[in-house]
Amino acid sequence: MSLPEILREFLLETHENLALLDANLIRLEKNPTERETLAEVFRTLHSVKGTAGFMGLAKLETIAHAAESLLAKLRAGELVFNPEIATALLRVVDAIRDILAHIEASTGEGETDYGPLAEELDRLRTGAAPRAAMAGTSAMLAAAEATPATAQPATAQPAAAQPTAGPPTTPRSAERRAGTGRG
Repeated sequence: MSLPEILREFLLETHENLALLDANLIRLEKNPTERETLAEVFRTLHSVKGTAGFMGLAKLETIAHAAESLLAKLRAGELVFNPEIATALLRVVDAIRDILAHIEASTGEGETDYGPLAEELDRLRTGAAPRAAMAGTSAMLAAAEATPATAQPATAQPAAAQPTAGPPTTPRSAERRAGTGRG
């Protein structure tokens, strides 16, 4: 099946942007206060989110929106880029690659539930206890709605990182950080 030209262009541009995201996230791990790199990461995810919305790719739009919301807090100086945030954002890159692979193979976004990843991003953004924020995200993704759920900021202290379900975690993040990954 041949993909429409606009979809092929979107896929090509997004793959190029993901390579830049990988490099920029590694750069931020080394220098978490580098504002220009942070702004570039934000702009890239904003572009992916907007184009995904235009193309009707609800899962991709939702996961990019959750990452963009976290990045907005980082840009505003309300959060500091740290290893937990870096890992979550690298998982976003992996999730986007997974969605793109499904689109290339079938023009659909696949069956993977990215709700847990969106919830983790929102937890990091709000400082809520794990899995407490955005309880409706999984249902929203399942229903393919592009409007994000709103979460109330928690007043409790942030909890320690806990593993979450979602897209399969691969050694890609470790490879990227070690400079041995293919990106």
